[in-house]
Amino acid sequence: MIIKLRKPIKWNNEEVSELDLQLENLKPDDLIDAEEEIMKDKRIAVVMDSSRDYCIRLAARALKMPVETLKQLEIRDFRVVVDKVLSFLLDTDSTTSEEVETPATNPEISSED
Repeated sequence: MIIKLRKPIKWNNEEVSELDLQLENLKPDDLIDAEEEIMKDKRIAVVMDSSRDYCIRLAARALKMPVETLKQLEIRDFRVVVDKVLSFLLDTDSTTSEEVETPATNPEISSED
């Protein structure tokens, strides 16, 4: 997913005006490593999936960019990136209909009873 930035940032001596956020390429270890970084830094329990720090660290991993670089983002761009990661993590529609089990219905039971 491409995110066009309102205000470009500098990375590797280049101006970056858009981010190609490929969250689908993240692996479970990326999530675990980001969580461990936060726990080491904060020394407190955090609800990870809704933490801005966690989300921006995952975005940094997906972009293969240092988290410090993303912390240069203008606040509205930062919020867009965090919101995209959060939406990705909370996406409950990512399973196909074949993967979702539907409860069997009993034709003998009527809702008119």
